[in-house]
Amino acid sequence: MVHQQNPAQNSSTSLPLLVWGTYDLGKPRVRILLRGLAEAGAETIHMHGPVWLGIEDKSQIRKLRIWLRIALRVARRYPMLIFKYLRAPKHRFVLLPYLSTLDVLLLWPFAKLRGARLVWDVFVPLYGGLVQDRAVVTDGSLPARLIYAVEALAARLADYCFLDTQAHADYFASLYGLDPSRVGAVPVGVEPEAFPFSPMGELEPSSATRPIRVLFYGQFIPLHGTATILQAAQMAKTTGLNIEWTVIGTGQEAPAFGSALSEAGLEQVNWIRWAAYDQLKGYIKDADICLGIFGDTGKADMVIPNKVYQIIASGKPLVTRESAALRELTAMFDFQGRFVPPSDPKALLTAIVDDARALRSQPRSPQRPSLDQISPKAVGETFLAMLERFKAQP
Repeated sequence: MVHQQNPAQNSSTSLPLLVWGTYDLGKPRVRILLRGLAEAGAETIHMHGPVWLGIEDKSQIRKLRIWLRIALRVARRYPMLIFKYLRAPKHRFVLLPYLSTLDVLLLWPFAKLRGARLVWDVFVPLYGGLVQDRAVVTDGSLPARLIYAVEALAARLADYCFLDTQAHADYFASLYGLDPSRVGAVPVGVEPEAFPFSPMGELEPSSATRPIRVLFYGQFIPLHGTATILQAAQMAKTTGLNIEWTVIGTGQEAPAFGSALSEAGLEQVNWIRWAAYDQLKGYIKDADICLGIFGDTGKADMVIPNKVYQIIASGKPLVTRESAALRELTAMFDFQGRFVPPSDPKALLTAIVDDARALRSQPRSPQRPSLDQISPKAVGETFLAMLERFKAQP
C-alpha cells in the first residue's frame, strides 16, 4: 500500500482517494492519470495487484498457457487486494483505473460495506472494442451477449464511469442506458519526456530529391486504417511520388496487411513489426510527417489515440482522420494538423503532399506547442474537477 499526500492538504478535512485494482501500468493512459493526480496535489492511497505484465494487445492472446498464467495471477492478487481494502483508511471514492471490469464486480460489495463510491475508468469498452469495432467476437453470438451482460452489470454497479472523450462517454452511456450525469470524460494526455520536441529542420528546398519520410505506428486494429495507408502508398508509387513509408506495429489486421504489401511489391514501405515504447521518439524524430488513424469504424470517430497526443508533443506535422473526438480536442487545444475523411487514401496522400510542399517552401520557426491542456498535471486536474461534479450529486 502506497500513501501519497499533498502537504498542503489537511487530512482531517479531506479524505484520500483510494486507487485500487489490477490496473495495467503498461498503458500510458494509466501512468499519465496516476502521475497527473500526484502532480495536481491529490492525496491518494494506492493498492495495486499487477496482472497484465508483458501483455500488450490482450485481444490477440491465443495461447492457453498465457490465459492460465493470467488466471493464476488473478487468483493470487484479488484476495490480497480485498484484504488490504478492508483495512484501508476511511475514504469516499475508489478510483479503478483501466483495465478494471472485473475489479468493479469484485470490489462493489466491499465498497458498499464501507460506504465508498466506485469511479471506473472504462477507457476501452469491452463490447465496443471486441464486438463492434474489432469484430473479434461475432455480434449476436453467445460470447458477445455475455460480454455485453458483464459490462452492463459493471456499468450499473459503478457509481460513476469515465472515458477518454465526451463522444466516447456519450456512446457508453447510451449503450447501457446510464444517466449521462454519471459518465464523464478525461483525456489521455501525453508523457512529455517520452516524446520530446523534435521538429524537422533539414527539409529545405535544396533537398527536394530526398524522399519524404512518413511514419505510422499502431496496433493494426480496424480504427487505425492500415489498409488506407497502404492504398495511399500504392497511389504514391503509381504517380511517381518520392515517399518513404515506415510502418511500425502488428495485431489483428497484420496478416492482411502483410499479404497486400507483398502482392503490391512496395519496396518503399518499411514494415517494422515491433518497437519499444522508448524507441518511438527516435522514429518520430527521423520522420517528416506522422500519421494518426484513418479507419471508418464508429470507435474511430469517438477516440483520440495515444499517438495523436505524442505526435503533437513532438511538434511534427500530423495527418489524421476528421472525427467528433478530434473536434473536441481542437476546441480546447491549439495545434497544427491536417484532417482527412476516413478510409480515403487519395485524401491522405494529398494531405501528405501538401504538408511536404509546405515544409519545403515555407520558412519555419519551430515552436513547441503549449502542452498545458494535455500534460499529466492537466489530466489529473481534469479528473479532480470531474470528481467534484460527481461529489455534488446525491
